[in-house]
Amino acid sequence: MRLILLLIIVLAAGSAYANPSTSGNCSPALGSQTGNAKIVIRCTYGGSTVQDSYLKATHPTKLGFPSIGFSRWFEDQSRPFLSIELSPESDLPAINTIVEVLKPGTSAQMSALKPFAVESSGIFRAVGTKQVTVEKGEPTNYPFLSLDDLLKKVHGVPDDFCPYDAGFTIGTTPEENKAREAESLQNLLVSVRDSSIEQPFGPMKAAQTVQKGLLLRIRYQTIFGDKITLYKQVFVNYARKGATATVWYPSKSALGPLQCITDEHPNAWH
Repeated sequence: MRLILLLIIVLAAGSAYANPSTSGNCSPALGSQTGNAKIVIRCTYGGSTVQDSYLKATHPTKLGFPSIGFSRWFEDQSRPFLSIELSPESDLPAINTIVEVLKPGTSAQMSALKPFAVESSGIFRAVGTKQVTVEKGEPTNYPFLSLDDLLKKVHGVPDDFCPYDAGFTIGTTPEENKAREAESLQNLLVSVRDSSIEQPFGPMKAAQTVQKGLLLRIRYQTIFGDKITLYKQVFVNYARKGATATVWYPSKSALGPLQCITDEHPNAWH
């Protein structure tokens, strides 16, 4: 079935050709004129003409992922959900976007991995779907995993550890190294100032932390009807409860005291 779409593209262009379409002067109207007008292109998709291929190739639909962290939503009675920020990196919207956490071991092929059966955020229950449209200039925070499901279904961690943040990299980053060096220097100066000559300073304290990964599948459609599937690995940061040393918060790119994410603790953004 051929789908008729109205595509409005903001280009550096003057007066558009009359009634441009993929069967007429569609492609030449893109970027071949000067000015500051809007070109309206009425295209029929479903075929495989050169003009169709050119239009899709020159106007890809891309999604970026600027941040990830725990958020609280009114629709979930302020219970924490791990949420990822979806941000368009092109002029065109990503339609029917959905984020799923894949369960390791459910298939030998990544494309056939099954998602965890997890609770949907109250936001999605309210609108009746987990599929959202991500528009240019309108980044979307997508809650995909509740704290309860994270701890009970996805990650097995000791009871004396708690999640406190999440990020996209594993291990120590250059930013954390730099922050640790500055912290160590400050602690050394304080120790030298406050301690006796016989014992200038003591050993540095460190929090016991661990990172555990999640594999996300992000699927969306373009206005041309193409279906896109992306895979993204993210990491949840855990620390032993009661730690007095600072921990690294990747979502803030900063060191700070441990604040466990719990149903009661407000340490989550929205």
